[in-house]
Amino acid sequence: MTDATTTGLPDGLLLDSLRRRMATMHGLYYQAVSTMGPEHVNHFEREGVLPIAFSLFHYTNMEDTTFMVITG
Repeated sequence: MTDATTTGLPDGLLLDSLRRRMATMHGLYYQAVSTMGPEHVNHFEREGVLPIAFSLFHYTNMEDTTFMVITG
């Protein structure tokens, strides 16, 4: 694509924005898990509260799915 996308941003700006956002999310992900062991990730707080492992899986799965949708 060379024209402005549906966001109104030229392709170069859109790609730059996506790269920066993904780098930020990866940084937050690595920062969060760097201090956790399996006992933290799988900790069961109480009924109705999902363990951190669910959120980590969901984040990774959604990023992979989104990448495949964007790239075809």
